[in-house]
Amino acid sequence: MNKKFFNIDNLLFENVELPKDVELPKDEICTFIKEYTKEALEAEIRRNESIISQANSMQTVFSIFTASLFIIAQILFDYPEPLSRTYFFVIFSIVGLVLLFSLFAATMAQNRKKQSQYESIDKFYNTINNKVNSFDTNAKRELYLYKNYKKIHESVEINNNNRVKWVNISMLSFYSALVLCVILFIISILKLI
Repeated sequence: MNKKFFNIDNLLFENVELPKDVELPKDEICTFIKEYTKEALEAEIRRNESIISQANSMQTVFSIFTASLFIIAQILFDYPEPLSRTYFFVIFSIVGLVLLFSLFAATMAQNRKKQSQYESIDKFYNTINNKVNSFDTNAKRELYLYKNYKKIHESVEINNNNRVKWVNISMLSFYSALVLCVILFIISILKLI
């Protein structure tokens, strides 16, 4: 067995054991690399859609919970006895601020940041015309697609990772608001006893 090296745009497949007289199928490897990168990009785009959907769900839950909270607040402000209105105001202010922060974080998760895209048709046409020799084999064309997929994938992944942080902050804030509601409810009951 002899050792072969195959280098495509700084991708180095080292120590590939091949029988003698066997050459690496460059076109097939380039196609595989391109297809893998394309699949990774499509997975990242699906992840992007899922994260935005989750942020939308957080906003919906926030809206329902806030509406319920304000209905309860109105009833308690109308009939404050035996606890004071000031006490209820403080409780609802604390929970409301945490909920608003949750809404802010869910909204930030939906923020559309600039990311890499495919070349425009005119730019692509000019690239082909100016560098015809760079596209004269299937391997070179596949490599060109790989580079574009890779660039877009990296950009989408960075934005997705940022969105995930905001969704996690939103969820943590919402759970904190729920826990605060339970704790403050227990404190209120203990004050009545």
